[in-house]
Formats: sequence, C-alpha cells, structure tokens
Amino acid sequence: MSEIIVGLDGLYRDGIKLKLEFGNDEQIAAIRKHERKIEQFKEGFGPNYNYTVKGHSYFSCICGNVLRSEVDADHEDDILCFEGEEKECGSCKRKYEYIIERDYRVNSSGKRYVSNEDLVVKLKK
Repeated sequence: MSEIIVGLDGLYRDGIKLKLEFGNDEQIAAIRKHERKIEQFKEGFGPNYNYTVKGHSYFSCICGNVLRSEVDADHEDDILCFEGEEKECGSCKRKYEYIIERDYRVNSSGKRYVSNEDLVVKLKK
C-alpha cells in the first residue's frame, strides 16, 4: 500500500481522497508527520544545496559562424577549464583548440613561475 499524503483539503492515497476515520493510526501518523514538516518550515532550516560553476566562451570562426563553448569550472575565474578543449565549426568544419598561453618570470631565488595566463583559441592544423 502506498503512503498517505496530506493535501490542502484532505488525505490522499494514490491520488484518491480518503474518508477521514476517527482513530485510524495510519491517518493520524500521516497528519503528525505533516505537522512536523510545517513546523520545520516555520522555524526555518538549512536546505540541501549544490552549485556549479560553468565557463562560457564564444568566438567567431573564419567563416563568420559564432562558436560557443560551455565547460565545468572549479571556480569563477578558472580559465584552465578550457585548456585542451576543441571546437568544430558546424558550417565549414574548421577545428579550433583552446590553449593557455603562459608568461614566465624568475623570482629572486632563481625559480621560474607563471606570471600571467591568457586563454587563446587557435586554428587546429
């Protein structure tokens, strides 16, 4: 048997309105469960949540068609999420790839580090 659901105008099972029965333990339990949920919402509670960050890019192909990409990112300013991605124009079939161009510098102890990263799109050969 399926669970009893409390609606605005009565109790339901499988979409059918039930006749209220005095002393029916199953109906009483359903009403009490519903009352607990109402109290939870009145007091406020922390919902389960999830968020995602997407990287969006677009550029015009040599033929003029606009190519768009959407990839999952780790955080808001993450251009690395595009690295290695490829895009093919639906019109002319040219292929492009996303590349991260990095500028390097040397610190005072002689170690090399990345000073700047730029996202570029190149025509794939």
